[in-house]
Order: sequence, then structure tokens, then C-alpha cells
Amino acid sequence: MPNAPMNKNSPAVDDFVGITHDQFFDDLRTSRENMLGEKKLMLRILEDGIHLYQKYSIATNGSKKRLYLQLKAWIMSHNRSWVFSFENICEAFNLDPSYIRRGIRRLVPEDRKD
Repeated sequence: MPNAPMNKNSPAVDDFVGITHDQFFDDLRTSRENMLGEKKLMLRILEDGIHLYQKYSIATNGSKKRLYLQLKAWIMSHNRSWVFSFENICEAFNLDPSYIRRGIRRLVPEDRKD
């Protein structure tokens, strides 16, 4: 089932610039108490993945750079074979993965050069 595009009231990709990690996830967090365990886990994976991707985007070597590159590969992958793939997690929350990727890439300096 394809993801629904972001609706007309959704922010533009430019609106990602200047928002905090917490602001991005506020809407999803408000319903967390009513989520099943699997969806709570998926939300936590998505939150942590995006947070650490941004945090370590400036790493130049070592384990932090390696983690950044692994997270970049996870976010940019279109593979849906793993239940916790970026694509599957976005779909579970009715988020368009391409839209989320564009926003994330705007926030990470290295990716703006791509």
C-alpha cells in the first residue's frame, strides 16, 4: 500500500529548517500512550535514527562517522524487506518517506552538498 502524500496542511520541506527534533515528533508523541508496543518501538527507532543522523553528521572519523553512514544508508534505502526499515516505519505512521528524507537532508550539512 503506497504512502499517502503529505496533505495540503502539511509543512513544506523548507519548514523543516529551524525546527527541533522534539517539535518534529510532537504530534506522534501525543498519541504514544495509546500505541501498541510495536508501534512505540517503531516510533523510538525513527526518533533515534533521525536524531543520531543529525547529531553525527559532523563526525569526521571513528565510530560516530560509521554510525552516521549506517543511519544514512538506512534512511536512504528503499528496501522494505525488514520490518524496521525506514520505509516500513514511515508507512506505519502514514508518513511519506520521500518527504521525510527531503526534510532530513535539508537539516544535515553534508547532504546539502549532494
